[in-house]
Amino acid sequence: MRLADVIKQVIRELGGDHRPIHRSKIVPIAEERWRALGNVIKGDFGQTVSATIQEYSSDSAEWKKRIARPDAEDMFVMHWGGNYSIRQGPSLDELI
Repeated sequence: MRLADVIKQVIRELGGDHRPIHRSKIVPIAEERWRALGNVIKGDFGQTVSATIQEYSSDSAEWKKRIARPDAEDMFVMHWGGNYSIRQGPSLDELI
């Protein structure tokens, strides 16, 4: 399971299909689950979560780097102030 899948599952369970969820609620749960899967965490896991969300969101500059990769998946919506939700509709790229 990818970290992005763990994060998506946590956001969904916290109600992120319908409203933004702050990263302070996402990170501790995602960290616990990531460790339970046998992964070693190095450094600030909150930064790792934020970077992963950016990598899987067409709202970020990271998406432009990733779009050439065939496994690119637009999973998250980035809101202001560290709030995230699950993308429900088309990605920004599809709307342009």
